[in-house]
Amino acid sequence: MKVIGQKDSLHFVMGTNDHEQLRDVGIFYKDVSLTPVDRMAYVPQFICSMKNELEELRNRRINEDAFFLNLGPTTDDCSARIKLVGGQARISFDIEGGVVFLTSLPITYLVELYEKVINNLEHKNA
Repeated sequence: MKVIGQKDSLHFVMGTNDHEQLRDVGIFYKDVSLTPVDRMAYVPQFICSMKNELEELRNRRINEDAFFLNLGPTTDDCSARIKLVGGQARISFDIEGGVVFLTSLPITYLVELYEKVINNLEHKNA
């Protein structure tokens, strides 16, 4: 397992290639799993969804009415919303069972995090 990002913040835990196009991808906020039920990602779709959100983050043009971390069935266990304010991303995570976490992260951190996860998935899946 490889951790991408800071463990005291939003981070991803990447497994090895489990199948040809499936990969174990855990998403965490600190020590709380945002993907407690389903961590198996369909890599082509997951990468495409991450690239779309990455482009929105880079351009600072997020649709605040849409869900954040909307990366396919893997992220169905958590509903996340994001609002960009200055250089910060204010994010709320609503996990099944009604648990809500609020955080504020630098947009630059999210951009770097997404770039690293995409690179890891593309490299491992190439």
